[in-house]
Amino acid sequence: MKHVSCFSFVVISLFGSHAFSILTDGNVKNSTDLDFGSLDTKHVDVFRQLLNQETLIRMTLVKNVHALMKDMVSLQQSLVSSESEISSLKETTTREISELKKEVRSLKLENNRLSNKVTKCNENIESLTENLTVVDASRRVFETQLLKEKQVFEQNTSGILADIKTEVRYLSITLLDLHKHSLEIDKNIPELIDNRYKLISGRLNDSLEAYNTELRSANDKLSVSTKVAFTAGITSQDTSWSGSTLVFPKIIFNTGGGYNPTTGMFTAPVDGHYVFFVCVQSYNTNEIWVDIVLNGESQVRTMAHDKHDKDYFETGVNLVVLRLNQGDKVWVKRSRGTGYYSDSVPITTFSGFLL
Repeated sequence: MKHVSCFSFVVISLFGSHAFSILTDGNVKNSTDLDFGSLDTKHVDVFRQLLNQETLIRMTLVKNVHALMKDMVSLQQSLVSSESEISSLKETTTREISELKKEVRSLKLENNRLSNKVTKCNENIESLTENLTVVDASRRVFETQLLKEKQVFEQNTSGILADIKTEVRYLSITLLDLHKHSLEIDKNIPELIDNRYKLISGRLNDSLEAYNTELRSANDKLSVSTKVAFTAGITSQDTSWSGSTLVFPKIIFNTGGGYNPTTGMFTAPVDGHYVFFVCVQSYNTNEIWVDIVLNGESQVRTMAHDKHDKDYFETGVNLVVLRLNQGDKVWVKRSRGTGYYSDSVPITTFSGFLL
């Protein structure tokens, strides 16, 4: 651009200096350089007028050239300013494109991370479902075996009782025979037989009571072990809950009476191995961490937290198998975070049952 401007200036200068000197045959002359001696007197005035007009034309051309040069300088400055602005705009655009590329890469990484997280959650849910299926199958097998053992025990007990009754009848007959014979014997012999009868009767009564006690204990254990289970939930949401014990007031199932919907605690009615499961739903972008607690000591923990989208909910679940003695207490405690989400059909729930 600078070379073009200089070339234009030279051309215009040369053009202004020579091209318009037509009246002087291409030579740059003024009125003082002309030889008036060679001209006729009648033509002098005409030449002078022509020379004056040429001078005026040349002055006008010079002014136009200066104005054109100013315009060219102004145009050159405008071009320089425009080039600077274009350069700055290119740098800004390049920097913004680079930042956008970084953000795109970051979003891709975050999308991959979330995809992996969802995949892991699905795998955990599938594994948990499989574990629950195995546990349920084991429970059914155990109930079947226990029922068979109960039936065998009842059959054996019935057989034993029948044998005992038969022996008692035989003993009664024997005692009657002895009583008859005792009438024929000395008075001391009936008293001895009576004592013997009392001893045998006492032993038989003790045996019967022991069998009855064992049978009642087995029946009690069988009825209790197969009827301890509960599921409770929450039917409303709380965006700012920050308490300690998470209470599930809605009882869906509670056989055995172990769960208290007022305190949120489960109290073991008998000794045994128990399975507990908790599901907690976060509220929007809040985070919530909860523990399954045994007698005040945390056993397992789960959490739910979504920091990307206020209309997206995340679920935290966990399961634990515990050995409980009668009277042990289990409940759900907040570890950190606030709030939870649920609905009229409970989403946030707490369950447990005896194996």
